[in-house]
Amino acid sequence: MNLSTTNFRTLALSVCIGLAVTGCGSQQTKPVSAMSAAEKAQLAQAQDQVGSIIDSSIGKFKAAEQDQVAIYSQLFFQKAEKDIAKLKEMQKEFNPEKSGLFDSGYSLKDIQEQATEANNNTQKAVKTKQLIITHLKEILDNQQYIEGLDLSKFEPEYKGLQSDVKRLFKDLETTGQFQGLEDDKLKVLNDLRAFEVSVIREKYYSHPQKELDELPEDTLPVTYKEAQKRLTTLSNTIQSTPRAMETIELRQKEALKALARAQNTLKEINWIDENTNKGLEHVVLRYHKPMDRAFPNILKEDHSELVFEDQVSKYSYLVTTLKSSLQKEVSSLDEATIKAEAQKIADQQSAELKKKLEGTHNKALQENATATNEAVAKAKQEEQLRFEEEKKQLAATHKQKLDTALAERNKLQMDLEKASLELTKLREAHRLAQEQLQLKDQELKTAATEKAQPTKTNQQEPKQLAASTTSAPKRNSVASAPEVQKAPAPAPKETAPAASDETFSFDFEIEDVKL
Repeated sequence: MNLSTTNFRTLALSVCIGLAVTGCGSQQTKPVSAMSAAEKAQLAQAQDQVGSIIDSSIGKFKAAEQDQVAIYSQLFFQKAEKDIAKLKEMQKEFNPEKSGLFDSGYSLKDIQEQATEANNNTQKAVKTKQLIITHLKEILDNQQYIEGLDLSKFEPEYKGLQSDVKRLFKDLETTGQFQGLEDDKLKVLNDLRAFEVSVIREKYYSHPQKELDELPEDTLPVTYKEAQKRLTTLSNTIQSTPRAMETIELRQKEALKALARAQNTLKEINWIDENTNKGLEHVVLRYHKPMDRAFPNILKEDHSELVFEDQVSKYSYLVTTLKSSLQKEVSSLDEATIKAEAQKIADQQSAELKKKLEGTHNKALQENATATNEAVAKAKQEEQLRFEEEKKQLAATHKQKLDTALAERNKLQMDLEKASLELTKLREAHRLAQEQLQLKDQELKTAATEKAQPTKTNQQEPKQLAASTTSAPKRNSVASAPEVQKAPAPAPKETAPAASDETFSFDFEIEDVKL
């Protein structure tokens, strides 16, 4: 029983829902063609209002997009972008008459709510950028500096750091406040700094340290320690001030020099070990040889008899003495001599400069001449092209005028043909009219002739004759008057040619005269 009741209730509910859907969905939007002028005006006003709302939301979103908000906002900017796309679709399906849940399209209220959502998400995205720039500017600056370094060997590590930075930005965007994220910021800053130190260390320190580690410290106790000391100073400088590039490069230069000395010392030791079987004299002479070649030629004195250390001391003394002597010689020169020497040097330099300038001037003249020739050639080419273009334009204009004249001629010819045809028709009509007039004339003449012959009727009195003459038509009176008709008029020949208009009127004049 309970099951049947439940099924009945379910069936009844389905029927009610179906009726509701049918009733609500039966409302149809009136087509524009069936609307009155007032309804059309209301529809246009509603559409303008919807367009204004959507344009305002799109304008705010575009401003945020141009301000590169997408770089900082990972959540709200994408939501705003989807909201704007939804608004554009809703505008296409706008239904100002929508009133029920099941009506098609979107009402003005639906579009207003969607626009509000889009504006809120855009505003939150803009706020996210402001929060990041305000509270996480150090991280942004470090990112910008690090990306200017050579990161070819550190791409995986830097991608991990970027993920940490994005996560921090996202947390700030989600919460909408910096409070509570101080420790996360400090950790990201420390990681970025450690990464920067690693990149600088790899560039300036790692390779020299690796080369030093390959040297035998026991064989080079002095030079090895010196090189290690310099490299330690370089490492400390990188660790404390990784962006002090001038200092870092100076410390690297000192470390490389100490490392080179240790490497060369090892080479000397190895050479000595390899040549010990040749005798120690061979080793000693090897070190004397450069001094025996150089200093006697320079100082004009030979002290090869001294031990190596004394030779170095002696030659150093002589070099110092020679330097002092030269300085005294220079200082003893009077001002005039110095000026003369200076003038001489200046003249030499001036002559060299003049020669160089002349060469430069000649080269410039040559280049100018070449440029001028090229410009002239280019101008001629452009003039030729312009002439060809004008010729084409003139030919086109002439052709157009010729086509127009031919068209006008053809039109006039057609008009002439039509006029000729009309004239032919008129001439034919005139000929037909003349023939009809000629036939009429013949009929009249025949009738006049027949009536002009003498009748066998009795003579009437002059009074009756005058009365009948007065009452009869003119042509009939002419035909019946006995006094005038002395002889019968000859009958017209049937083969006479057609008379013209002038002949017709001339015949009538003759008739009148006879009367």
